Amino acid sequence: MGTMEIIKLIRKFFLKGNNKQQNDELIKKSIPKKRNWGKIVAKVIYSNIEIEFMYRTTKDPGCCPICGNTLRKIPNMQYVIRKKKGDYFSTDDHFAIVSEKFKCFCEENKYPNLTFIPITSSKGYYFFQPERIYKLDYKRRDVQFMNQRECCGTYDSIVGSAPSYKDRDFFLGTDDFICRSEYLFGSYERKSYLIIVGLKTQYLMKAYGLKGFCFSPVYV
Repeated sequence: MGTMEIIKLIRKFFLKGNNKQQNDELIKKSIPKKRNWGKIVAKVIYSNIEIEFMYRTTKDPGCCPICGNTLRKIPNMQYVIRKKKGDYFSTDDHFAIVSEKFKCFCEENKYPNLTFIPITSSKGYYFFQPERIYKLDYKRRDVQFMNQRECCGTYDSIVGSAPSYKDRDFFLGTDDFICRSEYLFGSYERKSYLIIVGLKTQYLMKAYGLKGFCFSPVYV
């Protein structure tokens, strides 16, 4: 993955508002130094279909009431999805939404520990979150944990996700899995877990005809 591709992902998923100076600083901290990355062992999946904020006019109940940072992802059951061509969507406030087809794919392949919460006002679509943790090496990747809050312990920003490193002590024993990162990446109320899949899983997703994904490498 080249520098311009990384910048594109950062601009798409992790920046906040129109503060150019702040956003340029986040980009600078997110770009890894040039190196020989090594063998690819997994992929982080992103959506290439952006949809509207889940909480545009109402307060997100999953955010800290004091600083506003994301604590957990609580979907809005009244959310209406307007763009429906695809199987994997990301709202502007970083909620992962998937189609019935994606849910069937996961069930047929018997992936464990996945959360699917049906969106009441958008039949056939689900808030999606894996619960099994894929451990990443934050030190080798030089992930930036910026401004930890006393009120809730969260960071205003966690940046440095694309590409990623696997923790050297972490072992799954399979190349077919769907997991998530330990931390919520992004800034302020626009944070989400990294969803990480095995290389075989990526192949199976494409073979199943699932659409709406782009992939970023995780190196050994």
